[in-house]
Amino acid sequence: MAWAIAVCVDLTCVMAARERQRDKKAGRVPDGWISWPTLVLIAGVVLSLAANLNQADPTAWGWLTAATPAGAFLVAISMLERRASAPSFIP
Repeated sequence: MAWAIAVCVDLTCVMAARERQRDKKAGRVPDGWISWPTLVLIAGVVLSLAANLNQADPTAWGWLTAATPAGAFLVAISMLERRASAPSFIP
């Protein structure tokens, strides 16, 4: 069951990133301090990190190893957002 929870959190983060891209293309600005998709993305990454750290060995190496997937996921999302915000190239 743990893998299903992880997949749900990760897919929610991907959807939040796509919504951020859609908002940017539509020119939407957040009503308040932070947009809902941004809040969902941050919460998903924090939840993933917290779950991994909870299961980690109580050593610096254990924590670093446990934090790697959440960090890598955040980097992957930022790359997707970067790619989506780049101007289209038509040869």
